[in-house]
Amino acid sequence: MKKLVLSLAALALVFSSGCGYKLVRESDAALPSGVKSVSVKLVKNQTIEAGLEDVFTQELIRRLESDGRIDVRRDGSAEAGLECVITDLNVRPKTYSAQGRISVEEAEMKTRCKLVIPDSESVIWKTGTIVSREEYPVGNDYILNEEAKERAILEACVDTSESIRSRLLDSF
Repeated sequence: MKKLVLSLAALALVFSSGCGYKLVRESDAALPSGVKSVSVKLVKNQTIEAGLEDVFTQELIRRLESDGRIDVRRDGSAEAGLECVITDLNVRPKTYSAQGRISVEEAEMKTRCKLVIPDSESVIWKTGTIVSREEYPVGNDYILNEEAKERAILEACVDTSESIRSRLLDSF
């Protein structure tokens, strides 16, 4: 019995000790020009998808705030403004069924962002074009197809927002 208790204690010690490796994140992001606070302007929507600018803007703010390394201000008092434009949203067939019907479509969203100092309007950082693609199933029900499309577009907004957050906060 004593050997069993000692064996279990040794196993518990081994599993609880770990390797000692842990990911350490800097408490503050090192943004260009020493910027510590950012405001996110309403994203410009150059597509025909109504309301896409609101969905994307809210997701971008959510990602930046949840990171916790920069001060995201909603009152316009930030040192820099993050300005983004959704330049394109294309939905196209991806695969077809044996009967020649579309079975999967792909939503492709293109976005560009820049970080601007409000007083001088000088651009201190920009992304270039970010492309996000999401596939979704298509069937015979129009409403289900539209819901699947909306979920795919939302996921493209999430992916793009995460890419912007990563590029902005992890690259300096």
